Amino acid sequence: NDLDVHYLQASSSANAPLIILLHGFPELAYSWREVMPKLSEAGYNVCSSRSTGVWSYRFVSCCIRLPKCCISYRTRLWLWVAGYCALIRPDLFRSVVIMSAPFQGVPLFTAFIAFLADNFYAKSADWPINNPHRLPSASASNLATLPHYYIMLLEQTMPMAVRNAVNEGTRSLEAWLPQEELAFYVSEYSRTGFQGGLNGLGCIPIPGALEDMKERVCKHMDDDDLVLVPDAGHWVQQEQSEAVVEHLKRFLAKVSPKE
Repeated sequence: NDLDVHYLQASSSANAPLIILLHGFPELAYSWREVMPKLSEAGYNVCSSRSTGVWSYRFVSCCIRLPKCCISYRTRLWLWVAGYCALIRPDLFRSVVIMSAPFQGVPLFTAFIAFLADNFYAKSADWPINNPHRLPSASASNLATLPHYYIMLLEQTMPMAVRNAVNEGTRSLEAWLPQEELAFYVSEYSRTGFQGGLNGLGCIPIPGALEDMKERVCKHMDDDDLVLVPDAGHWVQQEQSEAVVEHLKRFLAKVSPKE
């Protein structure tokens, strides 16, 4: 796949059974320095990718073309790749060794559906815990007032931060996100994953962003073009779609060229 992969190899014979040793951050192929020579002496052809991060994934994508493989894989985040290789291509990967953390197999989609439902609801206007307000500053005490899906507690994961939110409001999620439409989100994110979006979210500022947009970035904006839609949360185009359409039509009528 037009990739140049730097890997380390220790081999007693070109025809020896292949073992691929993978690693996660912050380890390197160097982490296997005590293991590679001894496995080679035991009669195996041993390889390890020198790169970290996304290259570990790409390295595996190259390796799945190699027959008679046994993978040894280390650290929790990256062990999924090794586990999935063994599941998806048992014809190539005869066995797998998982170290340091368990591989739990294919995620349960029912749990994924529940998480997405809670996540959508928690960031909507229907969740009674939400109380939008301006933060005076980015101090720790002010940030601590944000919902836990934005500033998570130390011991929480994202699913834990929104758990059961869908059952805590007065309006059903079905009112603006029916089950069959939620299923489309589940299908798409099951295919693509969340990582790209999560990488971007980490770069977004919180306090003063609205004022900064109005006063500096879009300083020629009319006052009536900064709209807070009633009874809408983060998913405004879904929660109050009719209001969004009306505001867009109003704005477009103002900015469209006159015939």
